[in-house]
Amino acid sequence: MQEKPHNTATLKQFIADHIRRWTVFLFYLQSYLIVLGFLYFGYITNSLNTITFIQTFKLSEVTHLLSCAQAAEMSTSISVSATVIPNAKMMTHFQTSQLIITPADIRRGYVDVDGASNFSVLTNSRSGYILEINPIGYIFESVMVDGLGETVQVSGDGGTIAKRGLITPAMSFQLKYRFILRSDVQAGVYGWPVQLSVRALP
Repeated sequence: MQEKPHNTATLKQFIADHIRRWTVFLFYLQSYLIVLGFLYFGYITNSLNTITFIQTFKLSEVTHLLSCAQAAEMSTSISVSATVIPNAKMMTHFQTSQLIITPADIRRGYVDVDGASNFSVLTNSRSGYILEINPIGYIFESVMVDGLGETVQVSGDGGTIAKRGLITPAMSFQLKYRFILRSDVQAGVYGWPVQLSVRALP
């Protein structure tokens, strides 16, 4: 009967030792889990940071390439060429509207008209221009034109006179005509038998 208290004390000690061991085990287990969780969290964080860094680097690289391409595009020079089409314009200051043929002109075979045309030409062509003489009606066999620097003869079908070189816009011309009359022309008053026009030389 006296050994029962001893056994009871031993049992209590055994239980207390086991509780203490389990408490220590659980404490270490909890600490281990906490440390493991921090390490795992740190690993995930580092992984995320690494991924973010790579993505940021790639994005910055793409942005740099786009900037370089845009800068190259902006700095590209464009060559533009323009072709100026030669043109010429006649400005008429005075033009006789009639041609009077007398019997004396018929006997002589020609009629002279002084200062019948006064005009100037504006052109952007450095080559000059062409003066075209177009007949109206059938009054003359040919016409001699004076006042362009030299005397030029044009047939009754019309013709052209070339004025070459750089032309001064302020320069005006006053023309004198000698019409060589057709043999069947009658004396009388006629409309002016020629029309003048100009075109630029290329």
